[in-house]
Amino acid sequence: MTLCEETTGKKRKRTSKGKLSGTISSTIPGKIVSIYLGIAGGDPDPDGTPDDYVGIITTKALLQSYITATGSTLQYKTTTDTVTGIQTVTTVGLATVWNNPDDYKGGLTTTTSTKFTASGIGTAVGVTTSSSTSTTNSETDGVVTRTDKVTTTETTKFDTSYDYAAEATRLYDIYEAINS
Repeated sequence: MTLCEETTGKKRKRTSKGKLSGTISSTIPGKIVSIYLGIAGGDPDPDGTPDDYVGIITTKALLQSYITATGSTLQYKTTTDTVTGIQTVTTVGLATVWNNPDDYKGGLTTTTSTKFTASGIGTAVGVTTSSSTSTTNSETDGVVTRTDKVTTTETTKFDTSYDYAAEATRLYDIYEAINS
């Protein structure tokens, strides 16, 4: 489905194909303003209506019924990425120790933070982990100390059920705002 806006002969797509929306036609010189909430799919035709135009929805209840039926059939879900873990490892030592990996004799101190763990809502459907490293050098009385900090972030993708009533309300509110 496509939400279209027609302005001075140019079309702007408001949502991607495959999503429920409506069609909005605004004032164009020589044309009558027509604003309606309808069911359609495809890109807009020259007259402003999308390809495969099906019909007009006249009430919020009909819109909710349509979204619920379509969403249930297609098993709509809301997917959210949630940070579920963060941990930091900090290593500190003299730069001369860092610069001599083949002849390491000690002198680096490593501290690891307690892993922060959070939970998300829904069914976990995937986990990704990313790390970032920062290095700083500080000098005191000619002695250079190097600090490496590695932060690892775990992100979990959660699926939750789609809120059909909320989507119907959102779309119908747009429709009413345009028509008021």
